[in-house]
Amino acid sequence: MFLFILLLIIPLTLIEDKLTSYTEAFIYTLTALIFFGRAGFEPESIVGHVIIVIVTVIGVIIHGLILSKAIDYVTHLPVVRKLKNHYRNKKDPKNLRKGS
Repeated sequence: MFLFILLLIIPLTLIEDKLTSYTEAFIYTLTALIFFGRAGFEPESIVGHVIIVIVTVIGVIIHGLILSKAIDYVTHLPVVRKLKNHYRNKKDPKNLRKGS
């Protein structure tokens, strides 16, 4: 995925007049990746807009993967497992039937 983002920088630099170097395009691409399409410049061409949209979609996917892994890690901590087991065992099926 990182290689794909690096490959998107080449046409972005060649097409957009505001970008003067590959380093500048790389910085703006990373900005769009991290901040959901908020690049440091406004693309002038349709191809530039499409590249920023592709980078933004990749950024959303990466953010989702990171959040998914973080939540998975937290839910598998021993403390959280003990709390889940404690509250599961606290529920008594006989008390639940009396209420209905």
